[in-house]
Amino acid sequence: MTAPTQHRRFRSLLLNLLLLGATTVVALALAEGALRFSRRTTPSEEVGGRKLEPDTLYGWVKKKDYVGRRTSTEFDVEERFNSRRIRGPEYPLAKPEGEYRILLLGDSFAEGYTVEFEQVLSEVMKRRLNERTDFPVQVINAGTAGWSTDQELLWLQQEGLAYEPDLVVLLFYINDIVSNASNRYWRGYKPYYAAVDGEAGPTLELRGVPVPGADPPEEGPEAGDPTAAPAPPPSTTGLRGWLLAHSMLYRDMSRLVKTSEPLFRVARALRLTKESEPLRLAPPGEWAPWRNEPEPRMERAWRMSRLLIEGVQEEARKGGAEFLFVHAPSREAIHAWSWENAQAMFHFDPEEWTPGAEEDVLRTICQEDGMPCLFLREPFELAMAEGGAAQGQDLYWRWDRHWNVLGNRVAGESIADRIFETILTHGSPTAEPARAAALTAMPLTPSAPRRAASARHRGPDGGQRDARRRPLPSW
Repeated sequence: MTAPTQHRRFRSLLLNLLLLGATTVVALALAEGALRFSRRTTPSEEVGGRKLEPDTLYGWVKKKDYVGRRTSTEFDVEERFNSRRIRGPEYPLAKPEGEYRILLLGDSFAEGYTVEFEQVLSEVMKRRLNERTDFPVQVINAGTAGWSTDQELLWLQQEGLAYEPDLVVLLFYINDIVSNASNRYWRGYKPYYAAVDGEAGPTLELRGVPVPGADPPEEGPEAGDPTAAPAPPPSTTGLRGWLLAHSMLYRDMSRLVKTSEPLFRVARALRLTKESEPLRLAPPGEWAPWRNEPEPRMERAWRMSRLLIEGVQEEARKGGAEFLFVHAPSREAIHAWSWENAQAMFHFDPEEWTPGAEEDVLRTICQEDGMPCLFLREPFELAMAEGGAAQGQDLYWRWDRHWNVLGNRVAGESIADRIFETILTHGSPTAEPARAAALTAMPLTPSAPRRAASARHRGPDGGQRDARRRPLPSW
């Protein structure tokens, strides 16, 4: 073979390699762009600037006079906060004469950022109650994304009672349980309470204020130990660190290879990973109350949750208001497809878990304290049943984990009906006798039957399933 021929072949090979490299780079760039475009409107995107800001008292708060949009592939919603950081119009602190005022406390389920304001459960409650009463009813929605019961109690003490509510409604979700025993959440550091034992029983003592301004570590100690030192963050140096920080495609492919056993075996054979076993994604920490074998930390988490719920009720009554506790079920406890997806993602033994199991403990608290309570699983199951209001539709978004428009409607109408039938109709200490008499004369609509706490649960989508009876926490 002559030298010119070898030179031509070398040039041809080099050009082919360059073309292959360029094609690969372009393909990867296109894949990166397509992936970013497909997720351009994820549930976490806030158009118009971030709606929350750090706060040294509450950890984080909604911005004053904020106007922005929350967008995703499932919804496109405008959010407006007034000058006191409440979603909705301006509400005077002084209650207008003749008005019955309800104050709603809660997290993102209460705030309802996945639906328009007129569709959020608080507005559904207001319309429903005003249709059934002969006096004006106002519902003020103080829900703030990411807040747990401790932050809601603190806000009620500092600001909420100034609205002169006749009724305080506390919306409680499973992630409150673990967060109530921690000084951090993924959104930031937060205030927390400690239980101080005394002769008259335990009292709540506020800790962690002023709240540190720095972001909490993404990886750290188990929730429930505010004094533990955080674990060091993963390394972000070198090419891998740069790709992790800048490439969505690399992060997704890395996660896929690490969690897929067939792909992991290929990566091991090619010596692309030093790990000996594929990565198993851990179920969310907020699901800890669903474990049939409770974790040790749950004893403290349940104790703090009970004290905080009782604290909200006590503060409401101190302010002359009545109290209603409302439990918001998780998507996994309502929709079978959601629980099946969770099993496929986290590869756990479903026999070791019972979605919605926190309801038994909460029912025990309500019964022992004589506390007015509503568990939304019951009306949700009625809505999902054949001939129900849902007519086969989901009550939660598929990508986002919150209620959709229908879920907010079922929740709002159910809460309003419980308020009407058990508080207003039977005469509230804050309602005038004439109002109570007028309400009593109005027809009632049937409410969802209460379920006694037992070892038998209704499974997702209303199916029956057995669950181990777990020991209740020692209070």
